[in-house]
Amino acid sequence: MKPIIIGTGITGSFLFSKIPLAYAFDKARGAGGRTSTKSLKEDWKFDFGATMFAGTTNVLRQQKPMEISIHSLFDRFGIDLQLKQIWDEEHFFPRNGISEISKAFLNFRIHRETGSTVEYGYHLTKIDVKSNGIFELTFTDQKSKLEIKTETKELYLTLPIPQILDIFSASPKNEILDRWTDFLLIRNQYRKTLISSLYYEKLDFPFQEFGLDPERRIPITTVLRANKPLEYLSFENYKYNERDNLTKVLLIQYSEDFSEEYFLNWMDAEKKPTPNSFPKIRTLLKEDLKLPYPSEIWNHRWKFAQNKNPILPKSEPMDLNSPKYLDWKLLAEETKLIPIGDFVFGPRIERQIIGTDMFLNEFLSGKYHW
Repeated sequence: MKPIIIGTGITGSFLFSKIPLAYAFDKARGAGGRTSTKSLKEDWKFDFGATMFAGTTNVLRQQKPMEISIHSLFDRFGIDLQLKQIWDEEHFFPRNGISEISKAFLNFRIHRETGSTVEYGYHLTKIDVKSNGIFELTFTDQKSKLEIKTETKELYLTLPIPQILDIFSASPKNEILDRWTDFLLIRNQYRKTLISSLYYEKLDFPFQEFGLDPERRIPITTVLRANKPLEYLSFENYKYNERDNLTKVLLIQYSEDFSEEYFLNWMDAEKKPTPNSFPKIRTLLKEDLKLPYPSEIWNHRWKFAQNKNPILPKSEPMDLNSPKYLDWKLLAEETKLIPIGDFVFGPRIERQIIGTDMFLNEFLSGKYHW
């Protein structure tokens, strides 16, 4: 009976790479989750979740501080992402897009053994915990709308907590689900984030006024602007369109307050601004950035962009001996039902990968031989 992983974002894809003979399901059409890359035409390509990652993470284990490199982990898996530096010496992005990280981990396992499988377009709707400890899972096939059932003794849920709790509430009542519900409720705090990708055929932007320098040896093409509606700016064309310096692709992530206010009426079915959001975007661009409205625009929204109360906060080293982390780990070991992701390790890519790796090294040490 295969272990089953729900979700193929950063955490889910890494789990899949590390666990032999695993089965992964995702309701989306492809891998990446909140680390996704979009290409709308040859010179309009951008990341619209995370846009980079750090090369190292600080960890506390048995009170011993360690600095762990994500590059050594990539090397261990034989993964070459063709990384490029951005912002400073310690931050990177894959040449072909941030979603290449998830794809590389999935492909590592698929190419290594024939028994590992990834299925897209399957939405988990219910978990029935049997008396013998088996989890019976009910999925809806997004194309046919038919229900499909499968079973496992080891279940990993890499979804945002609200989606996990919705599945639990639709499932037959069970002590294991009740224990996890009580544990997860206190962590059920997420911020919304609205996204715009702006395409300018020609744009002369005053980079220095915003602390940016795309011509630097390691380009500075992103800036975080706290307490501004246009909170995060990233000129993605300098990552993915090296041929044309006139064309600009500006990714904007909006502040939490702005995202809450405009979330429901942000975009139409074609991801274009609505009559409600269009004038606000135009005004912000003009007044804050002194920019004209773009040649084209693509909007997106993340309902559960970041967990606001992770077990291991991103501002601190990952303390794998903290009581809250040990409580989560013990419940995972006892139930073989493992909700895991940014609510444990925080939103940063490198923390999720390295934290998941260290957890699995202990959790699976007696089961598999690496």
